[in-house]
Amino acid sequence: GVTTLVYDEPRTDLALDLASKLDLRLIPMSEIEEPAPEPVNTTRTPLIDLDREAAILFTSGTTGRPKGARITYGNLWYSAAGSALFLGHQPGDAWLATLSLHHIGGLSILYRAALGGATVDLHERFEPEAVIAAIESGAAYVSLVPTMLQRVLDVTGTHFVWPPTLRGVLLGGAATPVALIEQCLRLGVPILPTYGLTESSSQAATLRASEVAGHLGSSGKALPLTELRIRANGIELDPGETGEIEVRGPSVFAGYLGESLREPLQWFGTGDAGYVDDQGFLYVVDRRSDLIVSGGENVYPAEVERALLTHPHVRDAAVVGVSDESWGARPVAAIVWSGERGQAGLELAAHCRAVLASFKIPDRFVEIAEIPRSPAGKLLRRRVRALLEAS
Repeated sequence: GVTTLVYDEPRTDLALDLASKLDLRLIPMSEIEEPAPEPVNTTRTPLIDLDREAAILFTSGTTGRPKGARITYGNLWYSAAGSALFLGHQPGDAWLATLSLHHIGGLSILYRAALGGATVDLHERFEPEAVIAAIESGAAYVSLVPTMLQRVLDVTGTHFVWPPTLRGVLLGGAATPVALIEQCLRLGVPILPTYGLTESSSQAATLRASEVAGHLGSSGKALPLTELRIRANGIELDPGETGEIEVRGPSVFAGYLGESLREPLQWFGTGDAGYVDDQGFLYVVDRRSDLIVSGGENVYPAEVERALLTHPHVRDAAVVGVSDESWGARPVAAIVWSGERGQAGLELAAHCRAVLASFKIPDRFVEIAEIPRSPAGKLLRRRVRALLEAS
């Protein structure tokens, strides 16, 4: 449905290429005149229709074709309010934004800042050195995906002093390896693991920095104004039982582009598998669609990946299921390996035997240069599967 593209000079070639493929009207930003500022009306505050669409954001497409999620002003308002109530935003805070604004994780930063009177330090691209400089300059919060944080830690090393002005590093977009969490605890990095998705207008649950050590691997509790539950086969499960994560609240989106609108405050099935412990802390296991059923046993790829990432020579890992005549499917691992070439299979098979049940151990360990991920840092399993099939 897009008809017009506004572009800046550095992206002229990209704009011309898109226009040739999509029949778009092009408008250079240099030709847009800034409107004269309107007089400020101090007698009343203009009202915004909270049911009006503010944005159509496309899901990451990690499991198939991306869908356009219709996000309303109300969704963004309540998401920002829930985050502010949980984190305690203060006027004058600086929030460092390095995530793409066409993803909900980046866009939601702007709304949180607008609600709380905070400053946004907006970076055009992610550069570890620029992130470190912004933190040293007094940033209160920064939102990163785990791979970004790991790159920052690779630069800072063990002697960097994390300033007290930094109150939180929000981690989302992908599962955070336990090894990275433990590294942050050793270094004193105030991490806040989160769980959220486009359809919940970003954060749905967050773990406080003070709770991380006692709840390794948790994404925390539901934010104010948001509810979470775990269901399977139409039944709400007891604490500790794994099922589909469902969310409800005024920050949950209006529906997908081209589909009927959702009824407000309906439960939304996220497609993610997880459980809630007896204290109400959420643990995300994996996406249900990524589940590998091998010989009747459930293998969650994220669990196997977490085990692989505890090996000192595994820089990154992805696990997918491949068809198997005897078992139905078997797990296969793609890894970024820093050890002696050709030794990954032997070392990792022994490593996995020590930490995983036998049916969860990958049949193969394939060394690749880089794990395919989306711009938001999410693992693209379909591309991993294509790489493994071609190997």
